[in-house]
Amino acid sequence: MTIQIGFYSHTIDFAGTWRSHERVAQEIEKDSRFKTYIFYCENIKNDRLEVCQKILQNTTFVPFKRSLEKTGPQQGYTPIETNFKDVCLNLGLDVLHFARTGYYEWPFNDRVSKLQIETNIFGQDDYSKYLDRSIAISKTVSEMKQRAVDAIISNPIPSPSNQFDKLQDLRSVYGFEKDDIVLGRIGRPANFHPIALLSFKEAQKTIPNLKYLIVAGCEQTKRFVEENQIKGVVFAPETNDDVWIEKFHKTINIFAHYRSDGETHGTAIAQALMYDIPVVSHYAVFNAQVETIGPGGLCAKTTQEYTDTLKQLAIMPESKRRSIGIKGHIHTEKRSGQEKIGKLLAEKYIEWLK
Repeated sequence: MTIQIGFYSHTIDFAGTWRSHERVAQEIEKDSRFKTYIFYCENIKNDRLEVCQKILQNTTFVPFKRSLEKTGPQQGYTPIETNFKDVCLNLGLDVLHFARTGYYEWPFNDRVSKLQIETNIFGQDDYSKYLDRSIAISKTVSEMKQRAVDAIISNPIPSPSNQFDKLQDLRSVYGFEKDDIVLGRIGRPANFHPIALLSFKEAQKTIPNLKYLIVAGCEQTKRFVEENQIKGVVFAPETNDDVWIEKFHKTINIFAHYRSDGETHGTAIAQALMYDIPVVSHYAVFNAQVETIGPGGLCAKTTQEYTDTLKQLAIMPESKRRSIGIKGHIHTEKRSGQEKIGKLLAEKYIEWLK
């Protein structure tokens, strides 16, 4: 008997939450025990939908309708009008796997499949009778929750593609010299923290060939760079191009992470480590970045410690710097390798359906 499994998050986009869910589906669709579906709302902006459809060629993409108007938190933010339940029931769905924050929320305020599973991103609690299993993406998330989790399973992180070694880096595109030490960060629309830029500016005083490539930097980041006259920072736009992202990783020497509220997993950090790139981050509100980095870098407690670590990494020989990244790669592969996570989840689905 084939298990009908659907994957859902509110948007199919560039963010780590969706891309991690997409990678789970990528592994599950290879397993002949499952038939995979992706649910998406037709009137919501899904800026990775076409990319996702090309990647998941053995998965059926199922559109549904919903109004943008919703109820309040007591009703789980339920759309005033939606055919989502009917769509799921018509498919005879066995499993619906939903990547979300974790609080009481539609569509898990109703029964739409035999087994309803959440991947809990931010450690909030849903005590609904319609939530059957809860997966935390890190030990940090599991400790944030009042309700016990059923499993701690990291977000899946892919290895470099088979084409990676043949790709050209982006140094000439952005005006970096061959001997420049390039820091990198894939940004967010918010959650800015100045620690990395302050440390970068200080480190430049003794390491003038230090540069910083920031992808999808928020307006606060750009304003901070301008107001503090920080030289050597280059901004690249947000992208859905997976090949370009590989070129980004081929360009940088150090992943210089910042985020005001920290991480509950840190997929961008883990991805950098998969490319043997050491990571510097900092303590914040949530600190799963410590788990994610492991031996592949440092999570600084102060701006001075962040600065000192950047300097040490920048001046050491490339081979030594990469050896730190390789330790992080091994750690990430064991903890979060995409194929490993996919197989683990497949067995959990079957176990929990019994």
